[in-house]
Amino acid sequence: MSQPTFSVIEYSTGFGLQHNATGKVRWMGDGVDTIFAEDGTPLWPGTPGFIKAWEEALNSNEDETLEAYFGQGWE
Repeated sequence: MSQPTFSVIEYSTGFGLQHNATGKVRWMGDGVDTIFAEDGTPLWPGTPGFIKAWEEALNSNEDETLEAYFGQGWE
């Protein structure tokens, strides 16, 4: 299984989004709200499965995530 394109990194003051191929990280801040698991269960920072669900959402549409968090000319 290959590595996903993006990983979420949790810091004490917020979250970062890492582009795994380059190692570049973009700050996402601490204002993250609720994410929902596939079964509809709400997940929020600190609950088991939160980061995994967030990573799955960000990796589900890589082009959209690249544009939203890294923009053009980021490489």
